[in-house]
Amino acid sequence: MHHGTSVRYSPRRRPGVGRFLSLTGIVLIGALTTACDEDPTPPVEGSVSGTVTLEGAALSGVNVTLSGTVGDMSATTGGDGGYSFSNVIEGSYTVTISGFPSDTEFDATASVSITPGSRNATADFAGTYIRTASVSGSVMVEGMGLAGIMVALTGTESQTATTGDDGAFSFSNLRMGEYTVEMSGWDPDRYVFENTSESFSVSVGEQKMVDFMGTRREYTFQVAIENISVPYPYSASGLFAVPVGAMEPGPLLPGNAYAFEFEAGPGNYLSFATMMVHSNDLFYAPGPGGIPLWNGHEQITGDITDQIMLWDAGTEMNEEPGEGPNQPLQGGPDSGEADPNPLVRLADDEWETLPAVDSVIRVTLESTGPTTFRVTIENISLDHTLITVRGLCLEVPLAPGVFVVHHGPNPLFAPGAPISAHPVGAHGLEALAEDGNITMLAGAVQMGTGLFNLIAPGIYASHADPGLLFHPGTTASPGVEAMAEDGNPAILGAEVLLTGGFRSAGAFAIPIGEMMPGPLFPGGAYGFEVTAVHGEYLSFVSMLVQTNDLFFAPPPEGISLFPDGQPLQGDVTSMVMLWDAGTEVNEKPGVGLFQAPRQLAPNTGMDEMGMVRLLDDEMFTYPETGQVIRVTVRLKG
Repeated sequence: MHHGTSVRYSPRRRPGVGRFLSLTGIVLIGALTTACDEDPTPPVEGSVSGTVTLEGAALSGVNVTLSGTVGDMSATTGGDGGYSFSNVIEGSYTVTISGFPSDTEFDATASVSITPGSRNATADFAGTYIRTASVSGSVMVEGMGLAGIMVALTGTESQTATTGDDGAFSFSNLRMGEYTVEMSGWDPDRYVFENTSESFSVSVGEQKMVDFMGTRREYTFQVAIENISVPYPYSASGLFAVPVGAMEPGPLLPGNAYAFEFEAGPGNYLSFATMMVHSNDLFYAPGPGGIPLWNGHEQITGDITDQIMLWDAGTEMNEEPGEGPNQPLQGGPDSGEADPNPLVRLADDEWETLPAVDSVIRVTLESTGPTTFRVTIENISLDHTLITVRGLCLEVPLAPGVFVVHHGPNPLFAPGAPISAHPVGAHGLEALAEDGNITMLAGAVQMGTGLFNLIAPGIYASHADPGLLFHPGTTASPGVEAMAEDGNPAILGAEVLLTGGFRSAGAFAIPIGEMMPGPLFPGGAYGFEVTAVHGEYLSFVSMLVQTNDLFFAPPPEGISLFPDGQPLQGDVTSMVMLWDAGTEVNEKPGVGLFQAPRQLAPNTGMDEMGMVRLLDDEMFTYPETGQVIRVTVRLKG
């Protein structure tokens, strides 16, 4: 048998041909016999396998295609990233992966071969993420970078950064994905940020910008400027007790005179009191308004006797003048009965023996200098000026007395009120009127004598740089000059607005509790609010009114509103100084004709042509800053 293979012979022969065919048939028969008797060689089979990893981590779900000798085969990576093709016959193949994430990079093809000597081929694929995205930005506060702020990037990947001196930060080599940038580490007492984090997505190669814009935290401070000076009722005072030409104190007898001098500026008045010795409690004095010393800028001089009156102190029952047993020349001190009418009043001539004032006393006023006066009180009575009911003729002695220079009414007593109700008269006027004893009253008026200080409206500002309101060692600006000489804040306020460089600024002009602008009297206060941020200062300027060009102010850099990093609270008067604007020649405080309360027009004093400086005038006496002004700062809320 020959496995279906047969050979046919032809009956015709040619010479030699038969032998050839015979041999050929033998060979074919042998060949066919051999082929049918042996098994064929089986094909070579193997496998192709591998893993797909992404930065060392198994990547599942990746499509793997095997292309080659037997056509295409496909598989998908499992949870371990592996794939496998089995029964792969001998040949050359290409392994291709696809379907991996778009933000990754792979060599996506590999060549493998199945051979009798290498039946198990391996093709591994290792990929990396594409890190070409970046996030950068800045932390800014009012246009300035904030250094040292921590910035955290979280999400698909995480990184941290710290802002540089310019406030900038950056994150590079990022994958595509979802991210959040959050800042931390700023001082919430200093800065306010509306947003401190931002979430977003980035794609491959994207450059994302994230900026955090903040503001400096503003604080509101309440500032009070108080006039704490003593409201002295008298600018000058004294006593007269030694008659002219005498060496010792004593009563003023006919033909003799008392004299005293004082200094006073326009707007001041003179008052005095001296006892009519032949009485129980009568005294000579001007009316409750006093004697005017000035008419504009002209000193009043001459005989002023017509302004002198005889008053009843209302402290002791009246007896007939010159006859009463309880009058100084007849009895002891303070020995009479109380007056049933305790009110101060003009003397009542109930015995019709009282002499006319101008028959007893003559008072003259003369100028001894631009602002100085001399007063002469003469006893012009005669030995019969007082005639009693029984015909006793008497001269009228006058007792030592007390004088005051004042600006308000009722300096020593108030008509129609008891002496005991008067703040000064209660301390000695009774002794003067009853006994001619001036010791107690002289001491009382001395304690009430001093400079009546006023503080003018002013300008304030919060700022960072020094010298916003004035510059020591330089000529005062027109605004500072007007402020220091005339208490006018308008020009300086305009200069500040034009210059800028402040956070808040304004004027303080209306005393608390008042309706209209005006100077600050003792006991009064100005109040205002100012906003500021860390690193800023408070400055203000306010005139000391009874001077030519002096003003209260802190140093040019101002008062730190955040000492030691904390908002300022409390009394800051120690940081306030008295400055000289150097624009007008100084006069005696409270007296000078060209000082604001007394000048006829603004800016009328003699030009000093000096520089702004701390007060260094040794010619006159000035009050201590802390005796006039108190400045307190409180954090609102």
